[in-house]
Amino acid sequence: MSPTLASLRDIGFLDAAKSGQITFAVFHMLGPSIASLDEIAETANFMQGAKYFLVKNFVNDTHFFEWDKKTYDLYFRKIGDATELCIPKLNEMAFEQVEVASVPFLKFVANKGVNDEAANYSFVLRGYVRQLADERLAGIRSYQVDRSCRLQQKRAHREKSRLNGYLAGLRAREPSAVEAD
Repeated sequence: MSPTLASLRDIGFLDAAKSGQITFAVFHMLGPSIASLDEIAETANFMQGAKYFLVKNFVNDTHFFEWDKKTYDLYFRKIGDATELCIPKLNEMAFEQVEVASVPFLKFVANKGVNDEAANYSFVLRGYVRQLADERLAGIRSYQVDRSCRLQQKRAHREKSRLNGYLAGLRAREPSAVEAD
């Protein structure tokens, strides 16, 4: 990913993101290995002005070193404003059947083939995929609600700051005309 980010920097794309001309989001898919986690350090220098999502992809039963706080913090605390998203582990057999069917998860759940024809996928395996899809959607909705709340708080803080600045200006001009907070 670093060569791509370097190219985006070289053409001015990252500067445009920093200045607010564009919105730039990076979904950094991570596996539970040190090599994958090392990529966080490589990309950290490029993330100023970007919305950075560290996506933990649970492909097996490992836990991204959460059991070792020192190692975990070394990687996941490098970028303070990154958002962590988790992709839960899918049952292995369900994953294999989705791959064999060569369809997206939602088509598999709907029991549809590549061209929307009726399929005959296992009800149990479709249930595993349905559960995973529901968990992912819940995580996205949770992020959207949290983000919405944070945006409202930022707006309220900006408005309060503007009002305080306005009142300070009035006080400077006519101290007796404006009462203190």
